[in-house]
Amino acid sequence: STVTTEAELQKAIENATGSCNGEATTITIKGTITISNGIVIKDKAIKLTGGKIIRSSSYLKDLISLQDACLTLENIDIDGNGNSFAKTVEMYPAIDVEFKSSLTINSGTKIHNHVSDTDLGIINEYGSSVIMNDGSIYDNYNPLGIIRSGGSFVMNGGSIYKNEGSYLLMLLHSFEMNGG
Repeated sequence: STVTTEAELQKAIENATGSCNGEATTITIKGTITISNGIVIKDKAIKLTGGKIIRSSSYLKDLISLQDACLTLENIDIDGNGNSFAKTVEMYPAIDVEFKSSLTINSGTKIHNHVSDTDLGIINEYGSSVIMNDGSIYDNYNPLGIIRSGGSFVMNGGSIYKNEGSYLLMLLHSFEMNGG
């Protein structure tokens, strides 16, 4: 399905039939969607493609929260709207990957312009996995780390650059770098 608003996106996710053990449901974003309430993906497998997701200048919680879910990002722009916030803001991550979830970052994905002064990182992953096949993570700020991982991070390709913080990766249980 194709969506153009935050409400349509959340409804498409709720109606999705994709599962982590099978095929993901593909949802295409047309244009730019401003996130003011956060997107929750629970017990589903979703592939988000196209368009742009940007944080509202008044929203400080997770942009995308995964709970026992699988998310694939492809040809999509995840913009933290960092110019609207002071670097001292206590903001939740762009993507929170929890409860045995997985995040896969594929070609054309940009995760950028996020700021936060918390220990949660830009991508917070707890007991789950992040696989970066391609795409880029850049121009983010978090003094304690860009990717906070209590699970596994596999980098097969893509690039992570021009981020500002003490650590790129912190609290890893496992890290594997095959490319990038």
